[in-house]
Amino acid sequence: MPPDFKNLRFEGKRLKDRFIIIGTLVFVLPFLVLFYVFLEYDFPLDLVHLALFALVLLLVLSGVLILRFVFDSIFDVAKSIRNAAETGDMVSADMRKDVDELSQISLSFKSMVNALKETTEEINNYKSKLEKETAERKAAEELRSKYAFIINTSKNFMSLINRNYIYQAANDASCRAHKKTREEIIDHSVAEIWGEETFNNVIKDHMDKCLAGEDVHYEAWFEFEALGHQCFAVSYYPYFDDNGVITHAVVTTYNITDRVKTENQIKASLLEKETLLKEVYHRVKNNLQIISSLLNLQSGFISDKKSLEIFREMRDRIMAMALVHEKLYKSDNLTQIDFSGYIDDVGGKLFQSYEITPNTVTLETSLDKVDLSIDKAIPSGMIISELLSNCLKHAFPEGRMGKIEIALRREKNNLIHLTVKDNGIGFPADIDFRNTETFGLQLINSLVDQLHGTVEIERYGGTTFKITCTI
Repeated sequence: MPPDFKNLRFEGKRLKDRFIIIGTLVFVLPFLVLFYVFLEYDFPLDLVHLALFALVLLLVLSGVLILRFVFDSIFDVAKSIRNAAETGDMVSADMRKDVDELSQISLSFKSMVNALKETTEEINNYKSKLEKETAERKAAEELRSKYAFIINTSKNFMSLINRNYIYQAANDASCRAHKKTREEIIDHSVAEIWGEETFNNVIKDHMDKCLAGEDVHYEAWFEFEALGHQCFAVSYYPYFDDNGVITHAVVTTYNITDRVKTENQIKASLLEKETLLKEVYHRVKNNLQIISSLLNLQSGFISDKKSLEIFREMRDRIMAMALVHEKLYKSDNLTQIDFSGYIDDVGGKLFQSYEITPNTVTLETSLDKVDLSIDKAIPSGMIISELLSNCLKHAFPEGRMGKIEIALRREKNNLIHLTVKDNGIGFPADIDFRNTETFGLQLINSLVDQLHGTVEIERYGGTTFKITCTI
């Protein structure tokens, strides 16, 4: 109970006790007088004594009425005081409104009650606010405990470092890795924990970038007392205070040693396979060139023009395949070749094979950058070789001058369009290029089907082959 209420209760009780004493005296003294009269005088009493007796009795009755009226007011005040003191209920403190001798006491008490009521309301408001703050603080503490549990159960190393490179916090994993207690890390410098050399050569520059406002990520090898030489992925994040000022760096570190070792093993294995694959391409190319050279040598003993032409076509087809393997062997990417560069190279070799001089037939190319895998490059290369060979053999007879155009276009949906056009004598109108006995055209249709593509022909202004397929 508040001290004011205790005093209030004490004053109410004391006021009641005083008026009980006064009431007792008012009642007892008249009866003592009557008792004295009866003892001193014998009955019958004369008129004087009767009058005196009546007067005393009247005084007693008047005193009773007066005291009851006074006591009612006093008892009401005392009761209100006691009730307010015991329960703290200021609302039910009912003061008498009669204008009597206790009106000033009642008014004073009412003023005191109103003041106490306001004080009580303030106390209750403060109590409610305090209870709310206590609940919020308890919830925040529980949340902080959960976060701390999560951070400390993580196997990743987490810490908080201020602008002076001093540790302000560290989780359990960090402590275990360094074989130190949290007290041995917190308030100690990064250089002290990691060593001056590691701090200056590895950590400091990255941390300075973080404290300047950057998110920093890097990988490095570190020496831990508990773990030994390990590789870690490290991330630094700037920590901002309520004013938006960077005050700390939040550091998260996780062990990637196993991943790095696995990657290194894969890289070594891949390098070994690349070396072997390059050797395979190189040997295939050499073998195809040997076959081409043998065919070229054998053709020197053939006098029949038709047979000689067949040998040359075989040699050119082998050359087209050998060129693909040569491109793969020289490429950094062993699975794809630059097909636009391949077209330029195969065109030059075929012009040399057919001994075409630049002043008779010219070759113009318009090529997008297209990379083809080996399973697409070999059939595509042979298609180019067949179409270009047909142009050189049939479009410009008897030294006729002309032009061959090759265009390669790539669409956004991985669709490519290959166009081979000449302005020569044109493709015979009576020949169905899809159903012909000519081996070269049969090979072109077969290779286009292998690429899941389509082929079309235009016969005006020379001959134009249009091939469409996906890569």
